[in-house]
Amino acid sequence: FAEERTMRMYYPLIGMGEAHIAVAKGKTQVALKDLARAEELAQEMQMRPSALQAQEHAALILYALGRRAEAQSKRQQALATIDQIAGLFHDDKLRSQYREAASARLAKATP
Repeated sequence: FAEERTMRMYYPLIGMGEAHIAVAKGKTQVALKDLARAEELAQEMQMRPSALQAQEHAALILYALGRRAEAQSKRQQALATIDQIAGLFHDDKLRSQYREAASARLAKATP
């Protein structure tokens, strides 16, 4: 439906949904591919929060698979995305609060 109507803004969300379904079915490699595609599409459209979500989920899956180096790399990408988003805030206090909250959420999700 979204593709037929060229509703590109939903593509990353659909990809993340497909990744969640793949994880539930035990198809982690498919999930990682879906998340990579969702992240790529989100970045193309400068949908940074969606890219961040895809990065967080990918890091979590990679940690669960014991692929620590890849998970850490994805976590670093997520931290960079957090910094990009925080940089958009004009208010220093809000920027700091966002960075702190987003980093704490990432730390809980990825040991």
